[in-house]
Amino acid sequence: AFQMAAGEQSVTPSRLMDMWSVGMCVMQAIFGVPVLEPWFVQWGEETGSNEKFFRWLGDVGTDPIIDGDMELHIQSIDPGLCRVLQGMLDKDPNRRLCSSRCLMHEVFAAHRAELFKADPVLHAWAEEVQQWSSAAEFDKRTPVKRTRSNACSMM
Repeated sequence: AFQMAAGEQSVTPSRLMDMWSVGMCVMQAIFGVPVLEPWFVQWGEETGSNEKFFRWLGDVGTDPIIDGDMELHIQSIDPGLCRVLQGMLDKDPNRRLCSSRCLMHEVFAAHRAELFKADPVLHAWAEEVQQWSSAAEFDKRTPVKRTRSNACSMM
């Protein structure tokens, strides 16, 4: 863990931070500006440090990142996109969507269908996933060796 803000708190990096980063990049693409920058700059100027911003960012009890006018604007573009972004940018890492949940989100269903049609390994995997009755069963399954898909070679 690395220390932040006068060494009082620590942060443990995780893959969920990657989803946060992707979500923030999408937000910047939508709005054309870093959406949290105004608060970062204002609070930095007011206090002389970044501590207030980071404490607000880490406080799961404060307003969500996507709220109010920002939420309405994204919903007007695509309600599904808004829901997946809200999941990616949940301040509480215990509720934040992981990469698998993001990729399986309804907003990507049409893209998945096309990809699965074009890739026999992904097609077989998708059929298997549909047979599992719940995420709990998915989590209990023993990992099995799979053939590398064409999609993996693009990453």
